[in-house]
Amino acid sequence: MERDDFIETRDDVIQNIKTLYSYLSDRGDEENYKWATDIFKKGRIYVVEIIDSHICFAPIRFVGYNDNTKEKHQEEPGDGKKTKKILKDFYQEVQNKRLGQLFQEQLNQLNLTIASKKYWIPVDKTVEEILQYDNFIFANSKNNKHNNELMMKHQEFTQILSKKKNIILQGAPGTGKTYNTAALALSICGETIPQSHYEVMLRYDDLQKEGRIGFCTFHQSMDYEDFVEGIKAKTENGIVTYDVEDGIFKELADKARQNLEDSQKDVNLINAEKQTREVFNAFCDKIQSELNENGYVNLFSEDVSKMKIAEIGLKKDGTPFSIRLVNSANPKDGVYQGLTWNIIVRDY
Repeated sequence: MERDDFIETRDDVIQNIKTLYSYLSDRGDEENYKWATDIFKKGRIYVVEIIDSHICFAPIRFVGYNDNTKEKHQEEPGDGKKTKKILKDFYQEVQNKRLGQLFQEQLNQLNLTIASKKYWIPVDKTVEEILQYDNFIFANSKNNKHNNELMMKHQEFTQILSKKKNIILQGAPGTGKTYNTAALALSICGETIPQSHYEVMLRYDDLQKEGRIGFCTFHQSMDYEDFVEGIKAKTENGIVTYDVEDGIFKELADKARQNLEDSQKDVNLINAEKQTREVFNAFCDKIQSELNENGYVNLFSEDVSKMKIAEIGLKKDGTPFSIRLVNSANPKDGVYQGLTWNIIVRDY
């Protein structure tokens, strides 16, 4: 018999999600659990709801019928196209990679893996609002138990890292390597590790932007020049120059050394260096404008020497770092010499 007992409100949907999750959380009832995991992984479109302050997912065919249960669904599963039409009054389709990651985390707890799916969130909510909540944790999840044990060892791993300087996390996809790597990075930086995966990654991204955390992927094309430092060739106006550029590891090491040195300085000295940096940046901006117009700038206001400024060197973040000088009336024929920010701070 064709079903026509469709849901009428969002509360009806939420009740159905609670029913499905009750099956998934009870491993003691093997029959219900096996049926629910099969339903959970076979959907193509999933409704996303916040229940008891946790993010929950459920396929639209199951949640689209009023007061649905395993018995009703087995007798007549219904028509997904019809439930989709009904649910459009309450939900909107969104494309968001983070939702897919959170759903896969729930599947990992159930030892399931599926291809990418579509997600519908309530029409009165945004993805950002959804992501403020914690992901659902199933009771008696084997993977969840593993992750909890690993989280309890964050402090131990941090102590190991402080001595050995490197650590390797090994495991199959979905066992928490990315999350725990991010959590360990926060711990090393002296941060309190949030309970929510979303909050961990949010704070991790913040520290990356601040330059306190660096991330790189090792592969065949990455070499010493990318990781530590290397000579990079540049061609401008027919002139080939070779600059030594820092790799990601050296950049972090220099920042760490600078932080240590700053922590040992008098506050007046730090303020003086800050003011010097502001003057240096303003000077470089002015010189760059003249370089854009003339191609080079005389080092002195009166042309009493052949020394000219040929280029302003920038860091990867666009911060001025060096002034490239050339000792010739014709920059193409001269010998280049660099005056870096570090030399200016040290000598002047």
